[in-house]
Amino acid sequence: MLASITPLGERGRHQKWPLTVAFYLVGSTLGGAALGTVAALAGSLVRRVAHPSGPVALAVIALAALGAVAIDSRRWGPVPSIRRQVNEDWLNQYRSWVYGIGFGLQLGAGLLTVVTSASTYLLVVVAVLSPTPGLAVALGTAYGVARALPIVLTARVRTFPQLGELHRRVSSWQPRAGRLTLATELLIALVAVAWAFR
Repeated sequence: MLASITPLGERGRHQKWPLTVAFYLVGSTLGGAALGTVAALAGSLVRRVAHPSGPVALAVIALAALGAVAIDSRRWGPVPSIRRQVNEDWLNQYRSWVYGIGFGLQLGAGLLTVVTSASTYLLVVVAVLSPTPGLAVALGTAYGVARALPIVLTARVRTFPQLGELHRRVSSWQPRAGRLTLATELLIALVAVAWAFR
């Protein structure tokens, strides 16, 4: 997405970058909210059928977090995922608000395109096992917002050299982002265990 929706790309398509990004942010937020809503509904079903106690739910979250650590550290191979991306043909077929909101919805929903980190699945597990539907929706919505925010990094990309520099910077952040993801997943596992035995 960072290479496609930039001021440089939007200018070439005779579109306005701020408008596209605004719809992309709205779409991603709605996609995240939809993910949270589905998780809330699934959580209601789990509570109705299985009646998991608080410690059991926390144990499942801790195990899911440890599984996410194992997957994201590549101990279990690549992240299991569908092999689908957003359709970049939309960029030349539709108005910017259509592909902005369409791409945002798909990416904000988290599971409709390639999943690059098991932390996405961990989020779903936490949302499903959260104690209230409102918390599940809030978690999904926050995910959708966070998923969309990197698009703001493209605000100054008006030339091809600037686009190349953006990609180099983002690539240089990947090792640190990976370590931060692993640390967060491990922290979630530790907090869940500590909370279960408090």
